[in-house]
Amino acid sequence: MVKTNKEFIKGLLVGIISTSIVVTIVLGFIFADYGKRKNTSADYEKEGNTVTEQELNDINDIIIEYFESGNENTFKLSAHYVDAEKKVVVVELEENSKEDQENFKKLVIDSEYIVFIQGGPYFNS
Repeated sequence: MVKTNKEFIKGLLVGIISTSIVVTIVLGFIFADYGKRKNTSADYEKEGNTVTEQELNDINDIIIEYFESGNENTFKLSAHYVDAEKKVVVVELEENSKEDQENFKKLVIDSEYIVFIQGGPYFNS
């Protein structure tokens, strides 16, 4: 089993395995076990949400910029991505505790369009 360091970058899932880089284009699914997690897409659907996809991308870009600036991942971010169908930015936290969620909101961005779900750690086998 090889542990990978993965993060989402504008629709791409990047994993570094040993000395090679693996890039997967994220279309409508993330991992085969997605539906087995504690939270599923039905848990975060927001009715009447009128946010645009560009606004969601802007929120996601702020998350990307936070980590590109060398900031620490103190809240154990597993992944983040735009769910255009549900009109939210999904943030996966490894522990997904209220404390980690509040830390993320305080340090990165606090938006009504962000939903938190249980994330990895993710491993390749």
